[in-house]
Amino acid sequence: MHCAIMTKMNEDAMDITVYSIPDCLHCSRVKELFERAELDFTNLVVGQDISKEVMAHKFPLAKGFPYVIIDGQAIPGLQATAKYLVDRGFASKMRKTKVSNCKSCNQ
Repeated sequence: MHCAIMTKMNEDAMDITVYSIPDCLHCSRVKELFERAELDFTNLVVGQDISKEVMAHKFPLAKGFPYVIIDGQAIPGLQATAKYLVDRGFASKMRKTKVSNCKSCNQ
């Protein structure tokens, strides 16, 4: 048996934008979720890539960060984003794989 190499799912590409702020632990973790799930996303840093005023006007219901938009749907926060991905079958891709635990790789 060979080690499985994670490949991108053959699904329609999702349009994902992450609105984050500097030094935000949950923002870093939500971006990590997308990277593990091998999903492309755009990260916009509020105060750098988009002004706070434009953010507030564009998304008046956004009360915290990260604020994620997937295919036009607002998903506020890390937990809601993780649930969204799990509900759509990305859970197995989001788990960390440790190659050192792969017995067939170490032969």
